Amino acid sequence: MTKEAEAIVVRKTRTVVGDRPSHFHSDPDTNEKWQCNSPYCSAADMPHPDNGGPAPIVQGYEPWRR
Repeated sequence: MTKEAEAIVVRKTRTVVGDRPSHFHSDPDTNEKWQCNSPYCSAADMPHPDNGGPAPIVQGYEPWRR
């Protein structure tokens, strides 16, 4: 396991859905990095959803398409 993978904290909220390329966010309150693959992220520094941050929008399940 790589050091980057070891640094990722396992969370209850799933933030990688499907096989899209992923990227990392940094939680400004905890300094933890978390992985996400939403194509709609607007910032790299944002709280994890378990810490009150917004839930990533999953491609194909966009709220504006409902």
